Amino acid sequence: MITKNNNITSSSPIMNNNNNIQNSNIMSCDNIHNNNISPEHNSCVYNKNNVLLLLTRDFRINDNWSLIYAYEKAKKKKAHLFACTYLNRKEPFPKRHIDIKLKVLKNLEENMKKILNIPFYLLTIYMIDEFMEFLRIYDIKTIICDFNPLNETRIFIQNLVELSNIKKIKILQVDSHNIVPIWITSKIEESCARTIKPKIQTHISTFLIEYVQLEMFDQIIKYPEPFSISEVFKKLTVYIPCPVLLNFVCTEQKAHEILQNFCSKKLERYSLKKNDPNSEMINLLTPYINFGIISSQRCVLEVNKYANSYPSINTISGKELFSEEMIMKKELADNFCYYNKNYDNFNGGKDWAKDSLKKHDSDKREYLYDFDDFKNAKTHDDLWNCCQLQLINEGIIHEFLRMYWCKKILNWSGNSKTALKCAMKLNDDFSIDAKSPHGYVSIMSSIMGIHDQSWNERTVFGKIRSMNYNSCKRLFDINVYMSKYPKGKENALIVQKIPTMTFSSYIKKRKNSNISIEEKKNEKREKKCVAS
Repeated sequence: MITKNNNITSSSPIMNNNNNIQNSNIMSCDNIHNNNISPEHNSCVYNKNNVLLLLTRDFRINDNWSLIYAYEKAKKKKAHLFACTYLNRKEPFPKRHIDIKLKVLKNLEENMKKILNIPFYLLTIYMIDEFMEFLRIYDIKTIICDFNPLNETRIFIQNLVELSNIKKIKILQVDSHNIVPIWITSKIEESCARTIKPKIQTHISTFLIEYVQLEMFDQIIKYPEPFSISEVFKKLTVYIPCPVLLNFVCTEQKAHEILQNFCSKKLERYSLKKNDPNSEMINLLTPYINFGIISSQRCVLEVNKYANSYPSINTISGKELFSEEMIMKKELADNFCYYNKNYDNFNGGKDWAKDSLKKHDSDKREYLYDFDDFKNAKTHDDLWNCCQLQLINEGIIHEFLRMYWCKKILNWSGNSKTALKCAMKLNDDFSIDAKSPHGYVSIMSSIMGIHDQSWNERTVFGKIRSMNYNSCKRLFDINVYMSKYPKGKENALIVQKIPTMTFSSYIKKRKNSNISIEEKKNEKREKKCVAS
């Protein structure tokens, strides 16, 4: 029987004996620690037919607890092992994001076959019945799926569980993205890093361990035809807000090279330069973690090894700060998305933040811009324009500057809900971490005050923490950063010369037009300073 969501239990790393299994009602394989397995998706075992590994965000063959568990389960049952993922062909995908994802999946398909002898299937489906037909054809009776806290995936998995129970198919879910499984860390939405940290620390020594290394799986099996990226594109619903990123290498090997480069060349300066966008301290690693190409657990293990091998004040402090980012803040993001179904909209904010923002929605703004202005990096602020241009050109913004980017969208939009929708839409269209817990929480923390406290009340921001241009100037050399994106300054100089309009006129215009930010394609740009 399926347990309710709030009763989820999990399991984790491989351990040396089954005495470490904590849930007696969960079927386990030798050497598996069942704390990584969610009892939410646990049912009776019916027979020893084939095992399927269903991946939704951890697309790698190395350091992957869900793969390890599926491997051990199939080995013990002497069953065939298959792997797959699915794409909803009706879901609108920004081309940049889906282009990277398909390249990641192609690399995964090749590695699965060459290194592990496991056939990988990419299913483009719309109805869950299509997935059930796949299970029937390949005689799947056990499914091991990874963990994804986002609503669309959770709904799919829950529907799959209900249908699988009817078909007597066993499903287990393994959290291979977080170091401490989400359901072990906390049963509630945590308010900030300070509250989740002691809960993670309670379990970290149990779960922060070395991975089991897998050998080629012993099976004779027929492989499907390798999927064609171009053919898959034709089956999907894709829109093109920006060019694809041709220089982004989507392989596990590249991710590990970046990690080793970080350890040997950047760790010693990390505690000093973490918030300096010119130093590119961790930004290059983040996309690979978000796509599941490399595990955060591997990153922490390697950084710890390096710091212990080359101990110094700087490497030790860098190691501690890296762990804070990679464990506490990253897993806090998953916690938020898992326990707050409104993780991507205004209702996901705390009451104090929503009330404060609503109260100040009618405040006069010094500058006002619409979605197209933001999208095209055409504001009076050269630094903000450069942030947007970096997002357009590279698919990323340094985390400190993304906070500035978000807060200025709030500062220069007609109201807080419009600002939040605008930031979410821009992130979905341009960012590598589109539709990920990391992306959602970065925006929600900046605009809605998630994982922050209330601050002294200010115009427009209310009790949300504010940021300004001068604070960036004090922290790092903004001219060095902006020199990489010269069009940002050019756009700012042009915008500063455009005639202004009053805030009341702007609000009246928006109210009368009743046009959403996404649809304001042809609206004449009118720049937008308030008359004093």
